[in-house]
Amino acid sequence: MISLCRIFSILLVTLCTFLSLFSGQARAADENLVDPGQLTFREAIADTSDEQIDPYTGQLDLTYTDLYLPGDGGLDLRIMRTYKSSRVTNTAMVDGKLGYGWDISFGRVKQDGNFVTIELQDGTTSTAVRETYGSNYFNTKEFWKLYMPIGALPVLQLTDGTTITFGQGSLQGYLATEIRKNNNTITISYDSDKINTVTYTAGGSSKTISFHYATSGRRHLQSITWGSPSRQITYGYAADDQAVTSVSLPGGDRWSYTYQQQAINLRSAYILRTITTPWGGTVTYGFDTFARG
Repeated sequence: MISLCRIFSILLVTLCTFLSLFSGQARAADENLVDPGQLTFREAIADTSDEQIDPYTGQLDLTYTDLYLPGDGGLDLRIMRTYKSSRVTNTAMVDGKLGYGWDISFGRVKQDGNFVTIELQDGTTSTAVRETYGSNYFNTKEFWKLYMPIGALPVLQLTDGTTITFGQGSLQGYLATEIRKNNNTITISYDSDKINTVTYTAGGSSKTISFHYATSGRRHLQSITWGSPSRQITYGYAADDQAVTSVSLPGGDRWSYTYQQQAINLRSAYILRTITTPWGGTVTYGFDTFARG
């Protein structure tokens, strides 16, 4: 009886160890489970419509639409600016188009073995898993379908009929070069990994948005122009040029941002501290040493 109990105990410990290892691997494979709103039983906290704070991780996400041009067939043209505190706290800081923590993108995909991380224009991320062994198709829990064959461009099909082609390679994966829906098209051209122009074509006519960058220093985005007469969005930076400190919109609205250098996860991070809205309000954020807001 004693020997049987010992055998049972050994088997139980072995099973628990295996399950914990498997759980850890699954968690590592889908880091996007900690993104705000990805779990239905964990609601994000938000004081404003452009803000989301994950109550589980403390991660701060901000999403702004700097430019909106309504289109045809359900495909509108949006220039969206996103901030994620995880970009400066969870990984080595990447100096994006607007500095640390910020990005303007039309989407990207990045493969890691049988898993692919998909990020949409608004910063929403999800992990796609290969359908079957050796298949070129990957699926997400949102029922997005990604076709990613070796030697060809990745193509993502969303549930609303939108098709996104990723054709520009970068250190952060493949960047979106074309978005199609109901015979309307958004085409994105690049200079290296920086957006150069965005052209929206619908019903035989087209609109082009141009991006302008600094010619020295960190070469951050300085302005976006479009239309006739020309309209402009201007992005300002402090002397250290580490991240955008102001965004001035054509109608006169202006957003302002401040940052602080803080020790996070045993290293220094340049993290967002305050936001001043166009209406004079100020939002202040604080993070502990483990990047929890």
